[in-house]
Amino acid sequence: MKSRLIITLSLLAIVVMSSWIYQIVRGQLPFLDKWTQPFAEELSGTLFYTFSREITILGSYPVIYSVTIAGIVLLFILYRTWIEGITYGLGVMGTHLLNRIIKELVGRERPLVLAEINASGESFPSAHAMSSLVCYGFLAYFIGNKIYSKSKRTLLQIIAALLVIIVGMSRYVTNVHFLSDVLAGFIIGLICLVGLIYLYRKLKEKSKNRIPSRSLD
Repeated sequence: MKSRLIITLSLLAIVVMSSWIYQIVRGQLPFLDKWTQPFAEELSGTLFYTFSREITILGSYPVIYSVTIAGIVLLFILYRTWIEGITYGLGVMGTHLLNRIIKELVGRERPLVLAEINASGESFPSAHAMSSLVCYGFLAYFIGNKIYSKSKRTLLQIIAALLVIIVGMSRYVTNVHFLSDVLAGFIIGLICLVGLIYLYRKLKEKSKNRIPSRSLD
């Protein structure tokens, strides 16, 4: 029952996102953005806006890649194998590449360009939302596997989720992304994360089932 609900919600999210892409490519503004963009413009100069400008750096590529490198080292220390770190690092870089490809294909302009907070180039989907979800979410997954306390593992997951949401939404609050950009980044990032976890589990299972070769001497 639970898996069916997740699949249904995932398919619904993909359909909605696809409709946004269709409208954007046709030069139209999705209704969601028509409704929410004026509110983002009114947030300029508020404390919420100032906070968002500070926190958004956690989704910038210099920080994401620094966390990724540190994460690779940490995962090797925790697991004593390279499969976790390699899967994690390639997953984050692959997500970045996918984001660039989609942005080039959609070619949407930003509502506002602010180079000082890494807001230039194409707008859809938000790289901060998409990359942060994979970077922090995948790392939390690996670390969580080493935490035997269910409550502590849940707390870690909640913290990671809140961090990703705050970083992603900071792009909307600072008006450098439309809300549909951010939500699409979350959707695609979540799909990437689920796919990477599935890939890791398969690789781990395969490595466990591998029989070491023995000499016939």
